[in-house]
Amino acid sequence: MISDLDLARLELDTYAAEPAGDVIDTGIDRLVLTRFPDLTVVSVKGTTTPAEWISNFKVVGVREATHPQLGICESGFLSGGSALWDKLLPEIDPTIPLLIQGHSRGAGMVPILAGLAFLDGIRPVRCVCWEAPWSVGAQARALLVDSGIDGIQYWHGDDPVPCAPAVPWLVPNVWPIRHFGSWMIDPFACHAMEGIVATLDG
Repeated sequence: MISDLDLARLELDTYAAEPAGDVIDTGIDRLVLTRFPDLTVVSVKGTTTPAEWISNFKVVGVREATHPQLGICESGFLSGGSALWDKLLPEIDPTIPLLIQGHSRGAGMVPILAGLAFLDGIRPVRCVCWEAPWSVGAQARALLVDSGIDGIQYWHGDDPVPCAPAVPWLVPNVWPIRHFGSWMIDPFACHAMEGIVATLDG
């Protein structure tokens, strides 16, 4: 299986002007599809800074939306993940194992993408969330856990994003949280993928 450092580097590449993999863009969100002979990696781009991510909620608010099988989700993550999945599904070879990862807003869409994949008959072999905000409720978490989809949520240093938006109809984590890195004077410095890659590479 591909290493966490290699995955982090692929996730960082989603922020590049011209990523190495195949780009799927909805005009709002973007993911990069990297194909290996024995694995397809889907890396969902996030926001550049946590301040930018938080400002999204200040503008539109935190709203709930209900999916027939996933249950209550945060509306922005559900709409973004659904739009990406509609474009991604035709590009997936179901005979090759699928790994889904994301950073920040992209990490919030990982459980939704994994759930939609499962509902379409594709079981991801692993999900990796880098600095994931709360995005789904208990029904989606139960669907993913009960289906045996493996996953991990990484929390780097004292990044504030994994603590938000703390509303009672969302769950703080779908998969186990692994905290790594050190606390910093500037907690937003822990959020950037560049810092995550540097910590893993150190």
